[in-house]
Amino acid sequence: MSEPDPFLIPPELWFGLLCESVGVDENKNIQLVRVFNTFYLEEPPASTGLPPFAHFRATLAVGFSHGVGEFSATIELQDADAKTLVQRPEPWTFRVGPGDPPAAMLFDTVEHWFTEPGNYYYVVRLTPAQSEFRIRFEIARRPAGQQPAPGPA
Repeated sequence: MSEPDPFLIPPELWFGLLCESVGVDENKNIQLVRVFNTFYLEEPPASTGLPPFAHFRATLAVGFSHGVGEFSATIELQDADAKTLVQRPEPWTFRVGPGDPPAAMLFDTVEHWFTEPGNYYYVVRLTPAQSEFRIRFEIARRPAGQQPAPGPA
């Protein structure tokens, strides 16, 4: 086993959230549009025999700041029992620190079909820092009387 890098300083999680889209204004400020943490199941009429479902499509926005070194992050979608539902095909690799940018950001389109309400998590595991960050969201039944609207809740 190799010795840990004595100059490695793990970065801090700057933000981790789900939103509808990401933009950049003329001043290079990031705009996170319609940030949310709840997505509702659609409930087809009982006569169709179709189960409730949610077609979840969002932008996963993750940012790390400070730190020194090169890092790799794996990202996966898990249910409340820590069962992996989907994993990002390749790790996200970034460098931060002197001579490199002071922060790193990932904006990735994520998509999944859900049929059960509950808490779900995007789990970001950072190596070699051996850190784990969990971005929680909920798939819920729509409250009685609330009309469906397109997109996230």
